[in-house]
Amino acid sequence: MDRQLSLELKYQLPGDQQVIHRRLLLVPIDTAYVAAGRPRIQRIPGANEHLKGVYDKQYRPQFNEFKPELARRGMAILYPDGRLQTEEGSFVETTGTTTSGLQEFFDYCTKQHVDGYIVGGSIPRAQQVVYRCWTPVRMHPAQGIRIDTGAITIQFLSDVGNEPGLTIDSCMMNDIRIRGLIHYLGEGFALSINPQNPLPLDRFVGNTFVDSSVYITAIACKDAGGAVQFEGEVNFSRFKFTEINHGNYGIHVKKGASFSNNRITCKHVHGQLNTSILDEAGAANVWEVNLNCDAKDPRGIVTAGRDSIWMSNINSRSGPGLVLEKSARGNQFILMGLNGGLVNNAQTPTNRIYASNSTPAEKLGAGFARETPSVPQSGVAVTNRDPFPTVVLIKNPGDVVRWELTDCYGQQESFEAPLSAGQGIYLGVGESIRIHYHGAPPEWRWRAVQ
Repeated sequence: MDRQLSLELKYQLPGDQQVIHRRLLLVPIDTAYVAAGRPRIQRIPGANEHLKGVYDKQYRPQFNEFKPELARRGMAILYPDGRLQTEEGSFVETTGTTTSGLQEFFDYCTKQHVDGYIVGGSIPRAQQVVYRCWTPVRMHPAQGIRIDTGAITIQFLSDVGNEPGLTIDSCMMNDIRIRGLIHYLGEGFALSINPQNPLPLDRFVGNTFVDSSVYITAIACKDAGGAVQFEGEVNFSRFKFTEINHGNYGIHVKKGASFSNNRITCKHVHGQLNTSILDEAGAANVWEVNLNCDAKDPRGIVTAGRDSIWMSNINSRSGPGLVLEKSARGNQFILMGLNGGLVNNAQTPTNRIYASNSTPAEKLGAGFARETPSVPQSGVAVTNRDPFPTVVLIKNPGDVVRWELTDCYGQQESFEAPLSAGQGIYLGVGESIRIHYHGAPPEWRWRAVQ
């Protein structure tokens, strides 16, 4: 592997009489010589057929012969030239593959219940090894296996249409890691977590994704429906991404899903057109996500979920940074930034926001920027529906004879006493105040506090 080689190609494209000459530098990586440079990909279905069977990494001919020292025992291996080697060292036929061997790789690992490894490697001036797919890839139900990769790009060409690029079916105790990029040129979602079939061993559990982890370095899906979509039963699992780039949606938890007790992390969700994160069905999840609009104007986080913890820095433009839908309740938000503002449509006022003071008060309705409700008729309760505790400041006591506080659990405390000017009454999130007066009503000012 210490020789400096180059590769000279002469070829014709189908239906073209012109002979194309290319000279590529071959760089030694691991046990292979790698051609530096990538062919140009066209975003038109059927326009990249000439690349089928063309790989970024070509191996020495003698490497096709079985050598025990080159086989990773107990692990199936997919090589960048489309060959699939079993854990015993033999090879699985992948001729005619439309996924560079990826579908055959996942089929083998899930059916044989073995760990799998997809060989990668950096290519000078061209990022990492590419596995091209003309058709979608599906990981069938699996239990107790590990999938890992080197530095790779999985590229789904526009031929996949509106189908997801990679779909992961039911999983239990699986560890799936794609250390590189999913580059999706279709119209749907790049990654779909969608358990639709029973687990292979614990079939009584049903169709579920549970007690598993997924790590993907980056997803790029310009002009697509979105990057990641969750459907079905997905619980007690961990999902980690470093970058989610473009798409109408970044992450979408679909309505009707059972999505709970998960931890979702992405350090850089950016460039979306509609919404960076849309959670229509989550419960008791932990989200750690940072959002950037990239000169576009998406909504930041839109959630209808409940009892979740969100830690985020939301950078948006005119679109709202955070939208609480009608069913959102019991969520806690720790926000390092929210320059796009808040829309609070929650019917149950039990959401709570802890925001950095760097966020303008008028964007949040915090401090004295909080809207002060009118004093109601005597005996009518007023509830703090904002996601901040509020201090009710009494400016003029009026002719109050009795007042009552009701906490968010429905417990009540009464005070047979008037109010006094300058008095402050603390209302937690979801708590109510009821004032009884004869004659003149009091005057007040509400102030939201952190």
